[in-house]
Amino acid sequence: MGVIRVTGAGSHAVETWNIDGLKIDQVIARDVGESGLLLQNTRNAQVNLVDGNNVGAGTGYATLRFANQNGRNANGNYNTNVYVTKVISRGGGRGVFCVSESGGAVIESVVSITLLLLWITVFHVLECSRMQHFRLRSR
Repeated sequence: MGVIRVTGAGSHAVETWNIDGLKIDQVIARDVGESGLLLQNTRNAQVNLVDGNNVGAGTGYATLRFANQNGRNANGNYNTNVYVTKVISRGGGRGVFCVSESGGAVIESVVSITLLLLWITVFHVLECSRMQHFRLRSR
């Protein structure tokens, strides 16, 4: 997928389920009700940019959310196989939310500008500790 721009969606801007081998250049989400990008049970994924503004306001969703064993390889391990270059999140709900036995992910750069709820939430995950280089900015 190339550049995906979504404004005003009531649910997720982009949602995946059970994909092996995903490439996304950019997800740009504005004023969406749930997640900007929701990856579920997806492995071998590369995402360059997830950019959200007012994503998931008043909900438990996030600009980038991993759920439902996202990053779990076919053999059951969580060796790193989901790569995200950059997440930018302004306003709205959470910035990054990793839940439900998800993992195997690296996020190289995270920028947060004025978020209202918990910014990075990691719950019931495996091998999500490799997220790195977080930069939380307030403007």
